[in-house]
Amino acid sequence: MRVLIVALKFLPASGGSATYAHNLARGLREKGHTVRVLAPRYYRKNLDGDLNYEILRMPMTSELFRGIRIIFAAVQIWWQYVQFRPDVIWASSFGGCRAMGMLGFIRAPWIGTIHGGGIIRCRQCGQHFLNRWTLRMGKQFILQAKCIVTVSQEAKKLIRSLLPESFSRNDPRVIYNGIEYEPEKFVLKRDALSRHPEFNDMKVILTVGRLVKAKGHDITIHAIHRLSQTGKNIRYVIVGEGPEKKNLMSMAHDLDLGKQVIFTGYIGQAALEDYYALCDLFVMAGRETKEFIEGFGLVFVEASMRGKPVIGTRVGGIPEAIKDGWSGLIIEPDDPEILTQNIQSLLNDPARLKLFGENGRQWVYERFTTATMAKQNADLLSEIALTLQ
Repeated sequence: MRVLIVALKFLPASGGSATYAHNLARGLREKGHTVRVLAPRYYRKNLDGDLNYEILRMPMTSELFRGIRIIFAAVQIWWQYVQFRPDVIWASSFGGCRAMGMLGFIRAPWIGTIHGGGIIRCRQCGQHFLNRWTLRMGKQFILQAKCIVTVSQEAKKLIRSLLPESFSRNDPRVIYNGIEYEPEKFVLKRDALSRHPEFNDMKVILTVGRLVKAKGHDITIHAIHRLSQTGKNIRYVIVGEGPEKKNLMSMAHDLDLGKQVIFTGYIGQAALEDYYALCDLFVMAGRETKEFIEGFGLVFVEASMRGKPVIGTRVGGIPEAIKDGWSGLIIEPDDPEILTQNIQSLLNDPARLKLFGENGRQWVYERFTTATMAKQNADLLSEIALTLQ
């Protein structure tokens, strides 16, 4: 089948929905489908030429153009429908669903993936006419779509509760996001230490994600402050960019954690692999905010795949990415004292750290690979093809 994927968040942007769109396209291409991706044009360097599918970059559709990007995306989708003649159009996030909802005259079957957070942001973005209108277009998409996909059981509950009137006939299907198991790209800790000798004899905590309140970086910084007072040689590495960066840096400075908390900003995959290798424990103390809730928590899967124990919170779909007491720990959100106790408990028990890492790698490999995701997505396309005969 010829599949047009509309991805209003895509690499090199960070985040689970950007990775999801890439994995969706790559998996379907490997299953023999002809894939073309429509994605925003970013200022960062991209690696489109290294991908195994075709990608076209759309102007004025990134989040910098929040007010009008849906309209610009709809024009590009219509043009690609005329040129590419897809058998199926698949919106990989709610932003794409909103753009597609403006094109009810298009006859190709629609599939949409909704992660959860996008609907929350759309509902919270105020009473501006464009916001209300594009949310209505998203609802229209859901009503017309052949299938709605979501990335966790909790995300399914969330989107049904947020848009109950839209799901009377179209129950979402859960297909977990996956990651590519490529151990040859993983870095050994000794090799990473040779490039970063400043981490010798340090316990390293890592968080990877956008610097927004929903990721709970501030809770982890407070936990690091408590741990530093016990005399532990500890470093907290924060990978990512976002609107909370200035506040978090000020917090670290005020708590006299200038050396203990390291902000890397946006980094490439090779540098990220070094930090995964260096870390002893991956932590993301997510919380629910009015703007966002974690639909799944792909970063926990990425860390577990690399044999790293994880700590997450009982928020959104995060508990579905962690097997509590087996690959890591799940704690309640917004409690730096509980987080401190759990970090300290694991760091003081190297055997348990190692066991969690080994268990997590096996558990993730059995459930959350791109091969599993690709098979389920291809099966969905086959079901839709049968309905068209």
